[in-house]
Amino acid sequence: MPLLRRVVRHLKTAVTILAVLLAAAIVVSVTVDLGPYARQYAERAGSDYIERPLHIGSLRIHLLTGKVLVEDVRIDGLQEHDRPFFTAKHISVSLDWLPAFRSKPDFVITAVDMSDWQMLVERWDRGHNFPHFVHESKGPSRRRVTVTLRWLRASRGQFVYEDHETPCSIVCPNLDIAIENPPTYHGTATFSGGTVAIQRYVPMWAKMKAQFEIDGPRIRLTRIDLDTDGATTAARGVVDLAHWPDQTYTVQSRVDFPRMRQLFFTDERWDITGRGDFEGTFSLSKQGPDLAGTFASDLAGVNAYRFPSLYGSLRWTRHAFAVWNAGSKFYGGDAAFKYSIGPLGARVRSTHLFEATLTDVDLVRFTDFEQLAGLRFAGAASMHNVLEWPAGRFGEHRGEGHLAVSPPPGFSSMTPPPVVGADRCVGPCGADTSVRPYASPPSLTGHLPISGELTYQYGPSEVSFEGGRFVTERTAVSFEGSTAWGERSRLPFHVTSSDWQESDQVLAGIMTDFGAATRPVAFGGRGEFDGVMLGPFRSPRVEG
Repeated sequence: MPLLRRVVRHLKTAVTILAVLLAAAIVVSVTVDLGPYARQYAERAGSDYIERPLHIGSLRIHLLTGKVLVEDVRIDGLQEHDRPFFTAKHISVSLDWLPAFRSKPDFVITAVDMSDWQMLVERWDRGHNFPHFVHESKGPSRRRVTVTLRWLRASRGQFVYEDHETPCSIVCPNLDIAIENPPTYHGTATFSGGTVAIQRYVPMWAKMKAQFEIDGPRIRLTRIDLDTDGATTAARGVVDLAHWPDQTYTVQSRVDFPRMRQLFFTDERWDITGRGDFEGTFSLSKQGPDLAGTFASDLAGVNAYRFPSLYGSLRWTRHAFAVWNAGSKFYGGDAAFKYSIGPLGARVRSTHLFEATLTDVDLVRFTDFEQLAGLRFAGAASMHNVLEWPAGRFGEHRGEGHLAVSPPPGFSSMTPPPVVGADRCVGPCGADTSVRPYASPPSLTGHLPISGELTYQYGPSEVSFEGGRFVTERTAVSFEGSTAWGERSRLPFHVTSSDWQESDQVLAGIMTDFGAATRPVAFGGRGEFDGVMLGPFRSPRVEG
């Protein structure tokens, strides 16, 4: 009997332990649905606060931990048929109830864990879809209960911004946000695999790491490290949630020019080289994006041309992009630029406008760079050129300009020849028969000092000239007319020469520069000639 009683007692103990373990397992694993009334109350309270319909799929509480589990949360878009502003698959809320029963109640949310969420922010000309999460206080606060959030983690998220007017969009997948409280609200945000699309340009990849502080309705981003396709940016800024979408950032970027050309000028045939630094501000408001600042580069290039010490200012808005106060050094002289694209976001095709001014360019350095095969020059060239073309249609370009060349120091320009006696002049041109012709005259060598000027206009198929003047020490040419970019030319001209041999050497050298290798011929005398050059530059026909 004693043995039997011991066995029974041990069995009771075992059953008790099993019952306790079973009850604990049930409590640990079981969540209770708070019912449709609690869910509807939460939906109604949330909808009233943000002034936008809020929907909750299920609202439950975990028996042991007291966590509130919310699933399938949705905040509707601005209009009935718009895409949702926000969705979240799972939200877990942990609460500390004890502070709520103090004399000064404090409703403490110890942790929020949200996963598989998406936020879509849209902007139209009429407004945006961002709800009123933050309400400005109109007087002293009378709240008897404070709410404190100690920790939040939002993982596997995606943020999308779409501006339907510009248009442009930003997609930030793999978004992870963490917020802590002590002693003030602060946190981090990261995303990777993002995409930035601006109008019809090539989309850019993006990734980001950011640190921020929350100051009432304002989020202060103390550090942003943003890598995008062709640029690396460090920034800081402020987002005003009470006046969404108002936000402003100061940015410093390192920009890769070749990649920018591929992204924003995909259809153009010119190439660009070099890297540059940008420093400025970026803001977003109800009027759209606004980027403004200055840029600089030690050395940039367009095709084979190089621009040392490049600098300038730029601004990009939803309506236009403009570069001004820009310049650089250029082959011993200075260059100044203006560039613009506009209108942007309109139903009409944008127009590119490029304006360049060159001052005192060293023709010795420039013609050596061009490796002119025939004749190279000396002097200081200044030019103003205006070029415009429809976006994506550079073949329809048009423009105009003026070129002036100042002679180098010590240059003595050609003066009209003296009157020649009848016994030494043959014909009205004034040829000097005392100069005996000789065989195989040499080409001019070195850099020929010149002066002159030219006003021109051009389009897709033709260049026209007026007021053209080209002067050496012994030859002066005035000309006008037009050419189909070196073909089908008609250029009336007048030549005054004090040495026909030099004039012919200059003509042969210029023809060689244009690709028609030409040797001068034996030619003596001096005089004047009126004529017209016809046909292509490489094989012209001269009448006069």
